[in-house]
Parts: sequence; C-alpha cells; structure tokens
Amino acid sequence: QGLIEDLKGCGIGDSTLDLVISNCVVNLSPRKDLVLNEVFRALRVGGEFFFSDVYCDRRLPEAVRSHKLLW
Repeated sequence: QGLIEDLKGCGIGDSTLDLVISNCVVNLSPRKDLVLNEVFRALRVGGEFFFSDVYCDRRLPEAVRSHKLLW
C-alpha cells in the first residue's frame, strides 16, 4: 500500500519495472506530474506504461463536469 505519487516509498526502486498499468489510478491523483515522474523513474529502459485514465488538456465546461448534458 502507498501513494502512486511516491512509488519509492512503497519500496519500488529506480529502473526496476518492465510494465506499469493504471486503471484510472492516475486520474485520481491531484499531482499527475509527480505520478508521471515516479513512473518514469521506476521503469526500466524500454519499459511500458499503459493507462485507461481519462485526460483532458483544458478545464471542462460545467455541464460536462456535472453530467447535465442534454442529448
């Protein structure tokens, strides 16, 4: 158990992982920059990072955030 922003605190060393999979865990973190830095630190050269999280590059409109869309 631990924080995805602090994989080292969970005992995961530098360049020790071949694969990191996130099933919406990254999305839950308020510090995505720290998450991505930790994943990069922990992955071996050639390692892979797969995620099924939802990302956007701008703030979503209130109607989308509150799920009050009219179809």
